[in-house]
Amino acid sequence: MNKIRNGIIDFEGSVSSISPSLKLQEFKLSDLYSYVKEEVINEFPRYTLQPINYNGNMMNVTLMFNDNKEIFLVNMSKIKNQENSWDKWSNEHELQRKKEHDVMLEKLIGSSSSKFAWGEISSNYDPRSGSSMITIRYF
Repeated sequence: MNKIRNGIIDFEGSVSSISPSLKLQEFKLSDLYSYVKEEVINEFPRYTLQPINYNGNMMNVTLMFNDNKEIFLVNMSKIKNQENSWDKWSNEHELQRKKEHDVMLEKLIGSSSSKFAWGEISSNYDPRSGSSMITIRYF
């Protein structure tokens, strides 16, 4: 079964999942919390994980929680050749990464973006930040 269509994200090597109902406190008690490499605590807590395997791809993953301490956003970006430095950055490389994200989502959900009852998934390129990512937004 393709859990992502239900808003559930399973990472290889983790017994915990991200789901539309995930609360901040549950996340902090899960094994995923041990992957946190950066924590920004403000009105909307943000957690960046160490590179983690999703669907056979090493990914950078950031989770954001709303002011009610419920998950509302997950950004994932494929790591290419374990190399994610600004020294190697180029617009062409980021556009290629977006294409790879598009292909990944087409295999998982049938298109590069889709809305569901629980939220939406999309593949995006942001020229202002110079980055491509898969965004999962929970309603």
